[in-house]
Amino acid sequence: HKFVSDAVQAALQCLLLFSCWTLGRAGSIPAARLTSFLFYTNYVLESSNEVGDQWAKIQSAIGASTNVFDLIRRIPKVRDPLEVTNTLREVNAAQNLINGANDHRPVIKFSDLTVAYGTMEKPALKKVNLDISRGD
Repeated sequence: HKFVSDAVQAALQCLLLFSCWTLGRAGSIPAARLTSFLFYTNYVLESSNEVGDQWAKIQSAIGASTNVFDLIRRIPKVRDPLEVTNTLREVNAAQNLINGANDHRPVIKFSDLTVAYGTMEKPALKKVNLDISRGD
């Protein structure tokens, strides 16, 4: 997209310069008016090019937000564990103390997680660390 718009802009500028050169050589328009006209058209072309760039960024942001909403609406394949009664928890805690099983390793661990979308220049998440232990 950017290459095409830049190529069209360069072609229009070349055509405009040639037309103004032709009119200037014929003496139809004074040099001062040609110069101000060229500056004005260059300003308009640059502004329209920037509008196109901003529109492309808006479209990519809409695409990324659509992906986020799809992720929010999805049904996870991993389910929460069944609810355990307090009595069973107390028995398990006592058994762990008796057996000396004080395992503090996280159940879920992410290290340096980075999430990026193809349409974005920068990643949405960068180097995220997460530890989830039992009972969190």
